[in-house]
Amino acid sequence: MQEMKRIDAFAREAQAHLPGFLYSFNIADLKRRNALLGYRTGDADIEEFSSALLGLASDTSFVARVTGERWLLFSEDDADMRVRVLLEAYHKTQPATAGWQIAASRGGIQKTDSHGVTTTISRAVRCLYDEVHSPGDLALAMKEIAANDYSLPVDYPIALSEVAALERKRWSCVGEYPHEEPVCPFCAGHEFDWEDRDDDAGYGTCQACDADISITSL
Repeated sequence: MQEMKRIDAFAREAQAHLPGFLYSFNIADLKRRNALLGYRTGDADIEEFSSALLGLASDTSFVARVTGERWLLFSEDDADMRVRVLLEAYHKTQPATAGWQIAASRGGIQKTDSHGVTTTISRAVRCLYDEVHSPGDLALAMKEIAANDYSLPVDYPIALSEVAALERKRWSCVGEYPHEEPVCPFCAGHEFDWEDRDDDAGYGTCQACDADISITSL
């Protein structure tokens, strides 16, 4: 409800300044960054981006954080170059270790195994934009941006008109993961019945020996 109020307030203000350009931003793969680097790092990422984006506000443009993971910018003028400079300045890469740790339990006995590789973790923003001339254009652009904001390139503004021709490929903040998949520490089995799993973690049961399995990211 609160998010809808913020989105509606932004839309009303944008309608009063039409025509112009609508830009949408979100920090790409933030959930994974939080899992690997901690939520304090994620909070700092958000605060830094909010501050940088506010620097684009002027008499003819304004910004708002409308959801926990999305910012909107409306500008009466084409802000492409200013947005590109902001995205380039915000991007950073740092060395890290990425991999997995697996813990298994069977018959009261516990075993663990892990594997990691030296890699990098990057910070980047995905940005979509559209030129809008009327309240109808604005409403449609906001709807289409929300629907298409996934598995697209990062670090530069992408026009909504270009999205259909782009390859959908999920971007990961982690440069490389181990080629070795986790295996059961008891039997070296690699097939599991998952009760819950996302990209980097999960828990379930080994299909070969029925050990309880828990996998977490390093």
